Amino acid sequence: MKKLLSLTCLLLLLGGGVLFGQGGAPADVGFYRIVNVVAAGEGNLNLTIEGKDYWPQGFKLGQRTGAIGMKAGKKEFVLRKEGCKGAKRSLDVVAGETQTFVCFAEPVRDEDGNIIDWELRVARLRQHTPEKGIFLTIVSFCEDEQLGLEVSERAGGAEKRVLVPKMKTTRVRMDGGLVAAEIKHRGRIVTNVMAEKAGNYVVMLYNGADGARKGTVFYDPKFVLAN
Repeated sequence: MKKLLSLTCLLLLLGGGVLFGQGGAPADVGFYRIVNVVAAGEGNLNLTIEGKDYWPQGFKLGQRTGAIGMKAGKKEFVLRKEGCKGAKRSLDVVAGETQTFVCFAEPVRDEDGNIIDWELRVARLRQHTPEKGIFLTIVSFCEDEQLGLEVSERAGGAEKRVLVPKMKTTRVRMDGGLVAAEIKHRGRIVTNVMAEKAGNYVVMLYNGADGARKGTVFYDPKFVLAN
């Protein structure tokens, strides 16, 4: 999946159009990244923040941004996608923190349990105190209430069986050194993780347009908690 912005690039303060390096941002600036895992509906996902559309062409399924800077405070996020019910949520951009906002869809069912619509939503992942070592933090937005995975540090290596509840973080500690992890579901590779330095590697799992489990990975030196 192609990143829209690199985590190491200059960060854009959206409110005033000013560029900052990650170490040089003012004290009243917070950071966020957007991840789109909405498979339902047609076309791309459109997002506006405080009434402004910063990516007019929309987000493709599985796309994510790097960390984007914005003046801290409560912001209104509005999601739209053809074939889904739109969503509006007020979210706090917290000074000095990096948060991940995950755009996803939940089914709307009738009395018989049949899906009659899809409702867009936003989940928030926040940073927490980091720990030493290399960790995978796995978060599933797949349809499965619990997703069974096989995780190995290297291709062909010993596998750990991991059960990941829907929309809750599950951590897997790696032994260290150069990690070239494989994450599988029922023997099929979902995604790979290359890890050379200590910290937290977030593995975001979701259903593709064909229903298959897919994943996107990004490095976050701190642990994340779903809320």
